[in-house]
Amino acid sequence: MAWAICLDCGTPINWPKRRFSRLADYKCPRCGGRLKEVPYEVARKRMEEHGGYWSFYTDSWIPNDYWKKEEVKTVG
Repeated sequence: MAWAICLDCGTPINWPKRRFSRLADYKCPRCGGRLKEVPYEVARKRMEEHGGYWSFYTDSWIPNDYWKKEEVKTVG
């Protein structure tokens, strides 16, 4: 699981970083802008600001209330 933000609108994005998958092949689903890879901490701050994040795993918007519950489950 890798994180990126849109350079134009700042939307946080979760994208599948695996073999033969390049971030340059993805565009922001909201504005079509370019993406930049960032650490989770930066993406988490943007998730708070934007109310969630876009997941290319499910091709959908994941709201804050859902990912916060999942984060509590994984952290402890």
